[in-house]
Amino acid sequence: MINWLTGNESGLEFTARRDWDQITRPLASIEKAGRILDYQPETRMEDDFNRVHDWITGKLDKIEADVTFWAAGSIVVDIWAPKSEQVLI
Repeated sequence: MINWLTGNESGLEFTARRDWDQITRPLASIEKAGRILDYQPETRMEDDFNRVHDWITGKLDKIEADVTFWAAGSIVVDIWAPKSEQVLI
């Protein structure tokens, strides 16, 4: 959906599961949330993706400036990498 909303035609690349990826079919259910939690969404997911996309594209100059600042020698750690593989960039 995100590729479609952003006009990205690069497609998807499926890679091997990471060791800690145990859930093979994570599914969210608005119907179940409605039953159990009495939750009803106020917006459509597509509208929310569009709002986030618009916000990001409206801030690209700031985002690029921040990325350039951090890439210029500041210490950055990939917190998503396993502890044994974390590297200072």
